[in-house]
Amino acid sequence: MKLAIIGPAFFGYLEELADSFTRSGINAAFYDERPSNSVSSKVVFRLASQSMKARIAKQHLENLCEQVIRAGSTHVLLVSVEIVDSIAVQRFREANLKVSRYGWDSVRNKPLMHSLDPLMDHIASFDGQDCETYGYSYIPLYSSLTADPTFEQVKETDFFYCTTLHSNRPLWVTRFLEVINAKGWQANFLLFYHNRLLWWVQYIKTPSVWGLLKSISTISFSRDEIALATQAAKVVLDIHHGAQTGLTMRTYEALSLGVVLLTTNKAAFQYLPEDLHDRLVFLDAENLTKSMQTALERTPAPLTPAQSHSLSRDRFIAQLTALINGDPVPSAHQ
Repeated sequence: MKLAIIGPAFFGYLEELADSFTRSGINAAFYDERPSNSVSSKVVFRLASQSMKARIAKQHLENLCEQVIRAGSTHVLLVSVEIVDSIAVQRFREANLKVSRYGWDSVRNKPLMHSLDPLMDHIASFDGQDCETYGYSYIPLYSSLTADPTFEQVKETDFFYCTTLHSNRPLWVTRFLEVINAKGWQANFLLFYHNRLLWWVQYIKTPSVWGLLKSISTISFSRDEIALATQAAKVVLDIHHGAQTGLTMRTYEALSLGVVLLTTNKAAFQYLPEDLHDRLVFLDAENLTKSMQTALERTPAPLTPAQSHSLSRDRFIAQLTALINGDPVPSAHQ
């Protein structure tokens, strides 16, 4: 098998996924479906006419398909694609490539993915509700973080939150900070947005969040930085996207490092096994202080080897491999 992984580049996850497949014995390469990921090109593309966007995307997809086929790929895995269309998929199928799809987002957020379903050999998603609705295989995400064995288990902070500061998250952050400051708790927030000016323009009508501007980083945080900050905290905060139920990377990263997760996603209690529920607390917006206090009082036991595996990238790769091969996808929590 020679696998081509195609999707948008985000935080290096898909490049790492290709490397993980290669280490597992499957020759894999990542192909970015976007013509460019620079901030300037995104701005230009956003302002361009629909006809110009279509021409740029068409030319890029033609070149991408040629690269994938010329490389001798036998299988294609589309991951939350935004640009790849039915014409590109048909070209892969005409070249006798097997094409599967993995939803690292919900159908509601990326309806283009769903439109490609009739052309797919196999489909899986991280969104449990999508799997139940459309009959996809359920493959939850995983932890990309590794614990530092030299780290002294002294919890320096009460709450840790790492997020891309979009949608309603700035409002959540301001609420968190109000409670944290009032209670005298310690917190570490890593806030990312690709451009401060664009962020300010987006929230210009919400002056209550303007104070966050100086705390925004335009450089992505490293995995080591996030791992150390997670290990140093008692509780990790998680605000899920309202249009999806899939459990985020932050869910698995927090749990894999033995930290309590305070989450707005009720699906965590549905899709994670009961033996992990002692380290989950639902973040009730109406009782924010009480939720945060409850999370601080949790002291979960160390993870068992089976629990650690269920949260790992190795489990994720094994499930995706079964999907691509057309084999039954094993449970994440066997």
